[in-house]
Amino acid sequence: MPLEAWKDIVGNTATITTIIQFLVGSQVCAVFYRNKTTGETSGLTFLVGVMMTFAWYSYGRLIGDPSIQLVNVIGLLLQAAYSFCFYAFTPLKFETGRRMVFTVVFVALVQLYINHEADLPTAQLWLGLLCCSMGVAYCSAPLASVQHVFHTGSTHALPFYLILATVAVTG
Repeated sequence: MPLEAWKDIVGNTATITTIIQFLVGSQVCAVFYRNKTTGETSGLTFLVGVMMTFAWYSYGRLIGDPSIQLVNVIGLLLQAAYSFCFYAFTPLKFETGRRMVFTVVFVALVQLYINHEADLPTAQLWLGLLCCSMGVAYCSAPLASVQHVFHTGSTHALPFYLILATVAVTG
């Protein structure tokens, strides 16, 4: 099989599995809706998801890869919706709002960098490194609730299906 055919197969498989991973957040939001609270769950996963998907979408634009752009524009919309859902049900509105403002500033700074970097290969390199770092941060973001787990001895605050989907997609 030619290498170009493998690229399409791998690209399509990665697109589908990543979108499925992003859709798992809807299950987490359904629990928020049912309970009318976020409880002890951290919204960091969704906010890091917004930053990561924006960075990857921008990287896809820079290198001209429609698969990367498609999966991450879908992910960006979903992660933003999950972030607003989290905000609607969290008792910590000020703290969550502050984190949302930080996320918007981060997105604006990434866009500002892309607009002002004159050398395309340099922009691709630095944005690619940022994307990889954000991918690691996204995979580890559910662990923001680990301190709560240690204090209470309960894993209720951890988003099990989101962690499971992350392991399945990255493993």
